[in-house]
Amino acid sequence: MKLLKNVTSLQVANSIALQLKSRGILTFIANEDTKSLYPIAVINVGIWIVLDYQYDDAVAVLKNPEHIISQPLMPEEINRLSRDMRKPYSASTKSILKMAAILFIVVTLLCVASYFLRTTNVMVMP
Repeated sequence: MKLLKNVTSLQVANSIALQLKSRGILTFIANEDTKSLYPIAVINVGIWIVLDYQYDDAVAVLKNPEHIISQPLMPEEINRLSRDMRKPYSASTKSILKMAAILFIVVTLLCVASYFLRTTNVMVMP
């Protein structure tokens, strides 16, 4: 994977990615989620070319939209590879959310138990 370009606008990044995708070049936009959460922050959005052998074609397309791509991917291939790239991210996000939910429940139960012990004047032996 090679960095093609950093931009500060998510719209510009998506526009470039869409242009390249329509020509058969697989891209990945880094910091897309962060920029969505903080749209006015100055956060670079990286446009990455996933397949190294497509990097030179991507650079050429930005300079000349009529450039002929040497090894374009079919739309089905781009969609499949895009889905495959997101799977590990989705699994890790789900596991992090599960851990956060469990932690929240444990902390809540500890707070409730602490409150109950204080209000009922139950003495706990050391």
